[in-house]
Amino acid sequence: MSSPAYFHNIKTYLFNFADELGYSNSVGLGDLNIFAENLSKNLLNEIFGWELINANEKKRNQRSYDLVSESRGIYIQVTADKNHKKNIMIV
Repeated sequence: MSSPAYFHNIKTYLFNFADELGYSNSVGLGDLNIFAENLSKNLLNEIFGWELINANEKKRNQRSYDLVSESRGIYIQVTADKNHKKNIMIV
């Protein structure tokens, strides 16, 4: 399989997952949110080498961020909400 085909498949699977995540949230099911946090963590660690951990491992129901690498000063919130009403600050 060629590189363009791999990228197409990855994109297709990620968009399908996003649709499923949106549907699950719309009917009040949040189980996929935890999977999405860990998927994001694993992808970002693999791509950027950030050594992120899921913040819920340190403190249950962490409110302001989901993924953290304290040694690198990286804090990430993973959200399925398409509204960008929150203030985003990058330091």
